[in-house]
Amino acid sequence: MTAQPQKPSYDAGHVPMTEEFDSPRRSLPPAGPVLIAAVVLGVVIYAILRFTATPTPATGNITKMFHVEQSTGDRVLVSIEVHLKNMGQKPVWVKGVDVKLTTPSGEFTDKPAPGSDNARYFQAYPALKLSDAAPLTIDTKMQPGTERDGILVVAFPVNKDGFEKRQGLEVTVHFYDQKPLVLKG
Repeated sequence: MTAQPQKPSYDAGHVPMTEEFDSPRRSLPPAGPVLIAAVVLGVVIYAILRFTATPTPATGNITKMFHVEQSTGDRVLVSIEVHLKNMGQKPVWVKGVDVKLTTPSGEFTDKPAPGSDNARYFQAYPALKLSDAAPLTIDTKMQPGTERDGILVVAFPVNKDGFEKRQGLEVTVHFYDQKPLVLKG
């Protein structure tokens, strides 16, 4: 009887190099179908976001703007009258307003003073009170098809000359559950 040679048994610490560094082709999926699926998924997501976005429910414009320089000479108070119209089928509520001033020396933003302070500003600076519009305040409600004028009082850290040389003024009216309305003047 001849003795058969025994096959070597492998233990975990002695795995042949050919099995350890084997080709990844056997363990990875083909790149073509994965890449095609990623591109198709990207196009579908873009289309959904692009075509299901709701339009801004309101339109509007800046109708009047007045400014006065404060006695310190380094700030201006600005009174802005805006006209808004609810073009949607549902009521909209104003969530807030931001005003951005762009000058050669930079950009400045401010939120309007509370409507209850407007009388005090108009008494101190009568040149700001050239409009009879009511203040545009947070939670102002507009029914479908209605129009409304609103006044905003903001302040910026520029002098009168700097304000008059402005490159732009932007009023952003934010609505609850709707896209904001941007008015440029």
